[in-house]
Amino acid sequence: MYCPKCGKENEDGSRFCNNCGFELLKKYNTNNSGDKKNGYYLFTGFALITVIIILILVVQNAGEQINRELATPTSSSRTGYRTNSTSYNSYSHQEYLSEKDFEIREYKGRYQYYLIIKNNGTVTANIEGNLTSYDAKGNAVGAESGHLRCLGPQEEGVMEFYLIDMSNVDHVDYNLTYKANSGSSSLYQGLELTKQRNLNNVIVKITNNSNETKTIWAVQGFFFDKNGKLVYTNTEYDSGEIAPGTSHSVELRCFDEYDHVECYLKSLW
Repeated sequence: MYCPKCGKENEDGSRFCNNCGFELLKKYNTNNSGDKKNGYYLFTGFALITVIIILILVVQNAGEQINRELATPTSSSRTGYRTNSTSYNSYSHQEYLSEKDFEIREYKGRYQYYLIIKNNGTVTANIEGNLTSYDAKGNAVGAESGHLRCLGPQEEGVMEFYLIDMSNVDHVDYNLTYKANSGSSSLYQGLELTKQRNLNNVIVKITNNSNETKTIWAVQGFFFDKNGKLVYTNTEYDSGEIAPGTSHSVELRCFDEYDHVECYLKSLW
């Protein structure tokens, strides 16, 4: 190789010119330049592969997150009597239920804990519940399950939990599972309730305005004072069939002073 400064010939691989001392390898060693190019290409290829792998992982993670959101229950906390309610999303014939489709009112009786559930959705629902009661120290003192079947859109029903003694219950936790029941019609659809209030009782008249025979199991009454506090409950177990266009009456009694009453039908199923 020749020195670019003085033109003197040097041995290949010499770092400095033997004549003038000019540094030859720093600027003119073609093998070193090739190594740098090869290193650049290797680094660029590795970086590109890394970016592709990251993109694949991001897409997979997004898909798994969507699946988890569809399959995982959504939970919310309720204040007041310190209860928790869990709603499990359920699909049936492309219809979707969530906790937002239902309104819940809670009442504490002497031996029972009641949930009045209203279906604000557009599909008939089956509802399963499980409740645990606790004393003031947080010890579990009772547990019970309940269900409410074929609750139609815009209808209200009662889910009750029987407990041995409510006197030492400080709070309860309950879980509810909602399932669409598109294959069944509401058990209460077409039934009309009218109430005649007397001093110590209420006569409830049930009229079947539908085109099919309806079967009822019981009528349940909730008696409240003027402040909206539950003072008494009474259930009349008077099962029977009500033909289309006919009526059936039951008597609900209350021996405590009350301001108003709410009545609900109960089905055996």
